[in-house]
Amino acid sequence: MKILLLRGKEPTDRDPSETYYKSIAECDDIYTLILHKMVEHSHEHKAQIWYWGGRRIKEYAPNLTEIRVSRFSEETIHFIPDVIIARGGFAEYDTVLERYPHAFKIYYGAHAERFYPSGFCDYNVILVDSNEQMELCNKMFPDIHCEMMLKPAADNLIFPVNVPKEYDICFPANGKQMRYKGHEFVYLTAPKDLRILNLGNPPKLHIPPNITNKRVQRKDIGREYSKCKIGIVCCNKGLDSCPRVLPEMLACNLPVVCLDTFYFWKDKYINKYTGLVTSKDKFWDVVKEVLANTDSKFSPEEYYHKHLSINKAAEHLWNIINKYKAC
Repeated sequence: MKILLLRGKEPTDRDPSETYYKSIAECDDIYTLILHKMVEHSHEHKAQIWYWGGRRIKEYAPNLTEIRVSRFSEETIHFIPDVIIARGGFAEYDTVLERYPHAFKIYYGAHAERFYPSGFCDYNVILVDSNEQMELCNKMFPDIHCEMMLKPAADNLIFPVNVPKEYDICFPANGKQMRYKGHEFVYLTAPKDLRILNLGNPPKLHIPPNITNKRVQRKDIGREYSKCKIGIVCCNKGLDSCPRVLPEMLACNLPVVCLDTFYFWKDKYINKYTGLVTSKDKFWDVVKEVLANTDSKFSPEEYYHKHLSINKAAEHLWNIINKYKAC
């Protein structure tokens, strides 16, 4: 089987060379990692990853190649896919999707505001992050199958490191986006007796002395997570959809407290092994409850590897393809 991942546009908000991975071992793109795991050690499966807006050909394995071209509409790549996975509903994809009418097509949105397709809609499966999104997709597209997406961490790079616990809480969040992601809630209400590590760009407001802000490279994120006892995720429902920091912290053995203000597969990610979901008015009380039980009640890393890892995500996607492709 030949699988094509339409990955998106080469980044323009940073140096694109940051995404020119030399090998799978240093890759932190979860979609590339999932696809690699799907075809790894297989002689019958081949896969390609296509970006537009750049120029690069990188062979990660004999059966996995990444290709970047200026525009999909202007280039012909000699690869006829049986399955196309479209990450985000970008109009640039339409040429490719229409070129292969017999391919089995899977859609997975770019973020919470684009979790369902627009424009080209001739998909076989739509992947979503939550039950709420699935319910809406089933109403909007009754003839298209809808399934949950299993979003892992880049666990080849993000894993626990044996370092002292310097902080009570890890709060990975881009402070520059606080107004529309809702992060100001933490900066403005965090109890002064909690030591908090905020990983990301600093906000444009005064940071309390008990909150340490730091921006680190992705390769160092596991070490920083490991300096904390638990994690928190606080963002608005309308924007973030299963933020990547949630599986990342679980992979680093941090129980996580989530606000009930964003979409994700709640019972899959947060349960008796991994943490709690709560409202704003109870948030800090629940945080302290989880902090008091980190050694005895939770086992997030073990749960992550059993249910949420790159390996499990690859299995999950194969199961979906095998379930519907013959229909």
